[in-house]
Amino acid sequence: MQLISHTDIPLFDLYKFRARSDQTIPGYLALSTAPVNVDATQVYPALPDAAIFEIAEDQPKAEAETQIQQIARHLWKDETPELVIAIHGYSSRFSDVQAWYKSIYDYINNDVNIDKSKGRVFIGYRWPSENPAGDASSPFSRNLSNAVKALPSLPSGMLWGRLVGSALTLIAFLVLKPFLLLVIPLLLFVTGFSLILMLVVLRLVTYFRDSYRAANFGVPDLVELIRQLDQAVFEQSKLTEEQWKIQPDPGSQDRKRLKLTFIGHSMGCFVVTNAIRILSDVFDTRSIGNLSIVNPDKSPSSAIGRVFSLGRLVLVAPDIPVETIMPRRANFLRSSLRRFEEAYIFSNEGDLALRLASTTANYFSFPAMNRTSGYRLGNITVKHFVNQQQRSGSKPFYGIVNPRLADGNFEDPYQYLEVRASKREHKALREIRSASGSKPVANLFTYFDCTDYRELTQNSAKQGHSTGVVSYALGKPVLQLWDYIALSVAFFALNLDVHGGYFRGQFSQQAIYQLAFLGFQEFLNALTGSDQTPEQQLQVLSEACQQKGIQVVLAPERYQVDLLGQKRDRSGY
Repeated sequence: MQLISHTDIPLFDLYKFRARSDQTIPGYLALSTAPVNVDATQVYPALPDAAIFEIAEDQPKAEAETQIQQIARHLWKDETPELVIAIHGYSSRFSDVQAWYKSIYDYINNDVNIDKSKGRVFIGYRWPSENPAGDASSPFSRNLSNAVKALPSLPSGMLWGRLVGSALTLIAFLVLKPFLLLVIPLLLFVTGFSLILMLVVLRLVTYFRDSYRAANFGVPDLVELIRQLDQAVFEQSKLTEEQWKIQPDPGSQDRKRLKLTFIGHSMGCFVVTNAIRILSDVFDTRSIGNLSIVNPDKSPSSAIGRVFSLGRLVLVAPDIPVETIMPRRANFLRSSLRRFEEAYIFSNEGDLALRLASTTANYFSFPAMNRTSGYRLGNITVKHFVNQQQRSGSKPFYGIVNPRLADGNFEDPYQYLEVRASKREHKALREIRSASGSKPVANLFTYFDCTDYRELTQNSAKQGHSTGVVSYALGKPVLQLWDYIALSVAFFALNLDVHGGYFRGQFSQQAIYQLAFLGFQEFLNALTGSDQTPEQQLQVLSEACQQKGIQVVLAPERYQVDLLGQKRDRSGY
């Protein structure tokens, strides 16, 4: 693969997917030009498959400004415009990212339930990520060589010193043959070499490096992309800034804001949540109260910038701390997450990428006193144990699991969620932190626990057979050591994708993409038909998830606002 080098580098490039004969929703690839390595002379690789984009032969690289203006015109021509941005996760090859975004583009234009007449635009955002096994632009051999060359002076000197010392010891042993002359230096060598090897392995895993890229390249470049789109739409509208009010009174707004929706996967959830944290209007008067973190008078707006309004947030296998939904002072994302109109989480107890790689890596950096607080949000599950002392949990019940109260509303999700690693190590969220005196932001999310999700997959070798999509779908109260070993073997043998399999199952794709592009109410209409009562629609959803082995914890707001038409009230969150 040829690498492209620039002297005058834009922050990002935009490529438009080649129009289909039936294409009505335009799609784009937004490519951050930040390098994988900060000292790289060659900046970023060429497109793995340029044929799927509209690229003129005489102008191989479209100007980002031109594409932004094109997007702004498409959004502005409709009364209810929506922009959906997808963000990939950790350890993602460029070719895999491009293929995923192309599959989303094809899916939404093939789905008859997604209204093509609305001014929708899809953007797949690519930030610089590095796969441990390497790719065409940087094979594993080069990554290994760079890892050794980049060792700091002290461990590098220790490594080469021990190699030379071991060679001299071996020569002396062959000549003199005293046993201790070999054993003692060998022990010293093995000890020192193991420590240095651990440093090299931690680098080759790339988790820490991708975390740096996500925080310092992925987040700022996504923020700038949204800022540029905000400016382009604002200029396209020819309205004054006064007409784009942050908090218009009901009936007084000149035009509805553009709905901004995100689909985040893995570390892409970190990118999107931190970008929104930056973009949130910190001087919005409705979000300013006293210094209490549980001030019920604070009610932040969903509006950001001059033209956007936060719509739906879909987090798939989110590689962010469970802390982000906890009612604690340390929850630095609470203020921004509650601004979304709808929020969803797709999780899996057997997600080894989060259970092992992410949790282990964050052991060094995440400031927590125990393992429970360090678990990732993508491993959160429906509660199977009464309390943390219980050792035998209940078998999973599928469908919507939080029951209705006497007033018709659903019980709070916070009471039905837990993090667990084994039958001896598990805690419900309410055991980690009581929600008394505050409304946890966890209650604003709807959760799809896909641990036992079974489906007809798109894998040709298994067509016609219902199999576990993101795990072996064992139907156990809790996964144990041998289950994780079996999952590890399948995961590393590429037989089971415990981290990204959500995008291969038919029902999970439908849920993720329709929730993002349609919202909860229209998703139910597509699933059940619009002629049924809200209770009937929820029953159909519950039965569909029950058949697939998915446990759902429904946010009460989805029933109250989307199905009953009540006014959204975020005060106290």
